Amino acid sequence: SDLLIDDEHESQAERSDAEPDPADESSFGGTASAPEDSQLDGDDRDAATVALDAVSASAEPVEAGLVTLFGEDLARAIEARSPVKLDATIERLRFREQRDRLKRDLSYGFVADDQTWYPREAEAYLSYLSRRSGRDGQ
Repeated sequence: SDLLIDDEHESQAERSDAEPDPADESSFGGTASAPEDSQLDGDDRDAATVALDAVSASAEPVEAGLVTLFGEDLARAIEARSPVKLDATIERLRFREQRDRLKRDLSYGFVADDQTWYPREAEAYLSYLSRRSGRDGQ
């Protein structure tokens, strides 16, 4: 008898929830898309999957390790081959990991004049190297 009261109370609480359970939403979304998939031919289904993968890839960083090491903003800048400035106030070991990864794996070079890392092919980096080699030759 007590069990029925608890069941009754729980069902009323479930009905009064304003926000739907995410598990219910995902199962609903899955059944809604299933008929669309079944209407596609094999080639069309593959093309649709490739298109969805391309959209997902463009919205996310190419390498999750970049986000882990550098954070979301710097990872996006690195992927875009933009200049980046590292935060020297972070833990020294992490800073060194970032520096080493930029130099070794990501083909970035450091310009001491403005404390910025540039892609090695960037004009600002090449100009810096040229100025520096001119000073060294004197």
